[in-house]
Amino acid sequence: MGEEKTLFLRRATGLVRAWSLTDAFMYSALSVNIVTLGMYAFSFGSFLPQYNLVPAILISWLIIFLEIIAYCGLISVMPRAGGDYVWQSRVLHPLIGFVFAWNCWVSVLWLWGPIYGQMLVWEFISPLLVLFGKITGNPSLYSAALWWTSSLGAFIATLITIAFVFIYVGLGMRNYARIQKICFILGTIGVLAFIGIIAATPQSAFIEAFNKWWPEITGQTVNYHDILERTTQIGDWALDFREYPFSATIASLSLPLIPFIVFFNLYPQWGATLYGEVRGASDFKRQAGAMAIGSTFMNILAVIMLLVLWKYIGYEFFNASNYLFWYYVYTGADSTVPLFPYPVLLAAFALGNPALGALIVFLAGLWFFGWSGTLFLSSTRVVFAMAFDRVLPEWFGKVSTRYRTPINCLLFMTIMTAFIGWLYCFNIGGFTRFALDAVFMIAVGYAITCIAAAVAPWRMPDAYNRAPISKYKIGGVPVITIAGALFTLFLIWVMYLWAKDPVYGVNDPVSVIYLIANYIAAIIIFYAFKWYRKKQGIEVDMLYKEIPTE
Repeated sequence: MGEEKTLFLRRATGLVRAWSLTDAFMYSALSVNIVTLGMYAFSFGSFLPQYNLVPAILISWLIIFLEIIAYCGLISVMPRAGGDYVWQSRVLHPLIGFVFAWNCWVSVLWLWGPIYGQMLVWEFISPLLVLFGKITGNPSLYSAALWWTSSLGAFIATLITIAFVFIYVGLGMRNYARIQKICFILGTIGVLAFIGIIAATPQSAFIEAFNKWWPEITGQTVNYHDILERTTQIGDWALDFREYPFSATIASLSLPLIPFIVFFNLYPQWGATLYGEVRGASDFKRQAGAMAIGSTFMNILAVIMLLVLWKYIGYEFFNASNYLFWYYVYTGADSTVPLFPYPVLLAAFALGNPALGALIVFLAGLWFFGWSGTLFLSSTRVVFAMAFDRVLPEWFGKVSTRYRTPINCLLFMTIMTAFIGWLYCFNIGGFTRFALDAVFMIAVGYAITCIAAAVAPWRMPDAYNRAPISKYKIGGVPVITIAGALFTLFLIWVMYLWAKDPVYGVNDPVSVIYLIANYIAAIIIFYAFKWYRKKQGIEVDMLYKEIPTE
């Protein structure tokens, strides 16, 4: 037995259980973030105006409880650093685990770097510059806000994000939790203040403030009603949102919006790869409760925010302003709405006090910084777990003695994300099109993990029967099997819609080629290291018959 254990990189990972379940709850909540992912995803609802975001959010939120059960069941069976990779490779097959976890947690996160940078600009830098321009009376700050949306501005914002996250994650799990708590608490104050402002302000006050502020900020003679009218005049994109009032769309189940919504709420288990460093990880009820509460908090808050936002700015205006923004992004042909119509900035209009508005934008923006660590924290643990299994270089398995961080994994993710960010932001070789499958690759990985959850009771009966999840059955069928199978079917349906309908912006042939190339590259890496380890006298297949040590 001792000889088999030496197959791993070392006898212990070097990581420590530095997080409580409260820390895991905050990480889960911030991974489903209405300020970053939510407001971004909701803006795409304007492309399907006959449906309503609220039913789509509520239905998908309930379905995602299945995902939580499947993932927390696997955590209780094998609470190890690496999460999906460890489960897939032990329950299904080593090659499956490496290929799908690599593309769900590693290569795809390189694509997400510039998306994080873009959100930093749209939801923090540009709104603050607009408000500082009002505070100082300096109109050039609006030009600066626009500059940050340029290729160079977006790339610099990506580098800023990467640098912050490198420090944030590099300080270790214990210090990460402290920073996360500060961002979560202050960010929550900012978000609740924003919701309170728009709930208490009548639509007439917003219209008056918008008609005053927007021309002053942009230099355009555009008022509230011009936004609604302009959408009817933009060629192939022409659409009159007044034909789709709230009273009509709310009656629909709005299932076609779910593929947009999961961009926001698919990730309550984003911390699953970290549970080798969470105390009480084997307690199924407690960690399932932490994820469920985090997901519920954000989804219900999203519904409340949307309802009061539509009351404040108008349902048709919400859709029209987002539609015009995306029209400008995709075509550059109309600059009526050149900045992302960030709801927190729109709330600041009605305050009549740009300094107070800037404070609320800043506080709400702390949810971005609390969330930003998700770029590298979870992914570095997957890279580390692969190195610990000897299917990546030993260099990746180094853990800093002071902060207990897999520092070389962090360096690797930082360098690759910066490189991909450069390709993306400057659209080198049309690279922006390659990134369209960023969510698709994650969903595929999640589906494979849910399949592993469904078959775990039979594929790993000893480990499963020792875990708390084994007590839960319905009609004699393990709950983890039911949840895993049903959520896999849900993800297949979502991926089918992504692949079938161009409205979701995913089924670009170039993007599919990039996706396939990533899977092929992962297969090559796996077999190359398997061959290399065999030359060293290490049988990788024997290693995968063991559950990694802690």
